[in-house]
Amino acid sequence: MAALGYTAPGLICVKLARQIVRARTHDPKIEVVKHPLVAASLAILRAKTTASADFRRALQEISVLLLGQASAGWETVPHQVETPLQSCMAEILARPLVLVPILRAGLGMLDGMLALLPQAAIGHIGVYRVRDRVRGGKEKKVIGER
Repeated sequence: MAALGYTAPGLICVKLARQIVRARTHDPKIEVVKHPLVAASLAILRAKTTASADFRRALQEISVLLLGQASAGWETVPHQVETPLQSCMAEILARPLVLVPILRAGLGMLDGMLALLPQAAIGHIGVYRVRDRVRGGKEKKVIGER
């Protein structure tokens, strides 16, 4: 189980089981979303009195907001569309999308993202053991599409 906490300004601390991983918020691989709607929904997620339905709703709201932030730089291409009045040029996504939820939190975020991206394919990452008489076992990762 992972717990996310803030230990000092500009430092994010993630506790994974017994190991602590630290990352500076100015790291180019990490983007901290500072949005009042994300903060409000996050407060609902953190409250121990939050009912399951409210938790799921808040998680979906956060996922939509995070998707908006993450997709801001996605490439688009021009596309001709027919409107009720005339044809015009519009922008569509340049590449097909695959959403791959990671663990339980990712599954909860999937519904919110699919509300905006119903055309997205869903991928799954599974880990399983292959028994080998000589070496005991190997872990294999599988990425599949539904």
